[in-house]
Amino acid sequence: MVCFLAALVYFHSLSGHAFWDDLQLIQHYRSLRQCFTEPFLSAYYRPVVALSFYMEGGIWHNAAFGYHLTNLLLHVLTAAALIGTLRCAFHSRRIALLGGLLYAVQPAQISTVAWIGGRTDALCELFATLFLWALLGAARSGARRRFLLLAAAWMAFFAAILTKEQAFALLPLVPLAFLWFSSEQRLDWRAVAPFLVGSGLYLAMWHAVIPVFLRPPVYPWSYRLALGGATVSYYTHLLVAPSPATLFMVTARPFAGWSWILAGYGALALGWLGVWKWRRTRPALAWFLLMALLGILPVANLVPASGQALSAYRAGLAGLGVVALLAYAVGSLPRVRWQLAAASLLLVWYGSLTCWGEAQWQDALHVTRAGMQCDPESYFYREYHTYALLDAGQTQQALSETDALLDRTFQGRDWRDADVVASALQAPSFLARMAAIDGALSSPAAQIAKTLIVDGKLHLDAHHYAEAGQAFTAALRLNSADPNSHVGLGHVLTAEGDWQDGLRHYREAIHLQPATAFYYLVLANAEWRHRDREAALSTLQDGYDRVGQQKPLLSQWMRKIENAQARP
Repeated sequence: MVCFLAALVYFHSLSGHAFWDDLQLIQHYRSLRQCFTEPFLSAYYRPVVALSFYMEGGIWHNAAFGYHLTNLLLHVLTAAALIGTLRCAFHSRRIALLGGLLYAVQPAQISTVAWIGGRTDALCELFATLFLWALLGAARSGARRRFLLLAAAWMAFFAAILTKEQAFALLPLVPLAFLWFSSEQRLDWRAVAPFLVGSGLYLAMWHAVIPVFLRPPVYPWSYRLALGGATVSYYTHLLVAPSPATLFMVTARPFAGWSWILAGYGALALGWLGVWKWRRTRPALAWFLLMALLGILPVANLVPASGQALSAYRAGLAGLGVVALLAYAVGSLPRVRWQLAAASLLLVWYGSLTCWGEAQWQDALHVTRAGMQCDPESYFYREYHTYALLDAGQTQQALSETDALLDRTFQGRDWRDADVVASALQAPSFLARMAAIDGALSSPAAQIAKTLIVDGKLHLDAHHYAEAGQAFTAALRLNSADPNSHVGLGHVLTAEGDWQDGLRHYREAIHLQPATAFYYLVLANAEWRHRDREAALSTLQDGYDRVGQQKPLLSQWMRKIENAQARP
């Protein structure tokens, strides 16, 4: 029944499309070696996730249905494994089944299951659950069976960290399992040592593939502490008492008040106090509470990190521990009637939210619209809504949305002045507002420049050359080393007849990225239109000598020009 419900609530996701990270993952991995020697999404080391996409690529090719089906099956398997884990921990069939049911419909799992890119967390949660199950069994078993279960726990843990680095946080559960659940109730370092070795091996593999770790922007400690408290409040709200708004929230602004910040740290303090209090009297409860805390800490923004400040899928690992706590709380009610009422309320509440939220993950347009409704201040959702409109061919509406986003960000139309943009990004008040509405722990200048380039391209396509020029000029003030801004400004200038400055910007783009064939083609095309065929041929030859895999494209254009020159 639990597995059927887990599949039923996400059945609609099978008709979903591929978007965002999905497009970079599907059919990207062409060999087994590539999975283990190439960074995952250019920034992480997650070879098991890459391996799953490599294996599926030969089966499903570009069909989104198959990848959605895999996510759905992973969710079903995790729900089944969680029932076994809870039965092993609490020795209660009722708590185990209720925990599995709550996990099946837990709203925090929506993006993990309904979005192909959520594969990382779907796999990590499955391996983490198997790790917990085998570890509990090992701690309570005799010598021979303990060895086999420890081996299984080690393999599941190693697979989990090879899937997502967040699983590293679960390492303290290993010694505590023997201290709290074994009959000897003592620490066995022979059992712990393999997990430490596995962790070290993973770090060595990461460093071999990605020598330089991500370096996110450094914010003041006051901001970091406030963000940490707000983040913990958000994830607590999402996991215990979710609402439609929490399902798509990416900014911490609704939780930025001091009451929410203090509540977040209060929740952490109460959690640690509960672990300490129950470690002897209710070790299973303390263990899963600790698991929830350890799952939250790596994503609580207490240490510098890159990417989104908040994302519901990041709470998925902690969600395993939270459903165990909720199942225990409901199962401990003094009357069966109360237990049934509480369980029914939670299942209907969670199930309704999950069905609604899962339906929003059909495509990028639906997700961004839901995100703008649930998190109206979010820069991220409004920016990606523009991209979704472009993909849907709604260019005029995309242009209106981009202009509106910049108007909203700068609280007026002064952003068309490059000096205003540059000075705004030096103002602490503007940076604080960007940090609140952006939803991403990245450079505000980089985010604004990216949006300005998109706005410039849209105005250029609409032949609004003055507005396009203003957008590209402002983007260059923020990042003079961006080749796309130079190309965009070159397009504007050549369209207005200023060939000398336009060609200069094209050449600057080549100077910034000399190994990219596209920029040689842009310059050669402009020189061709300017009736300077010799210069166009020289540009293509120069590019042919510098680029790697794109040589055939350049040589094709070179033959085209040579044939044109041969004609009388």
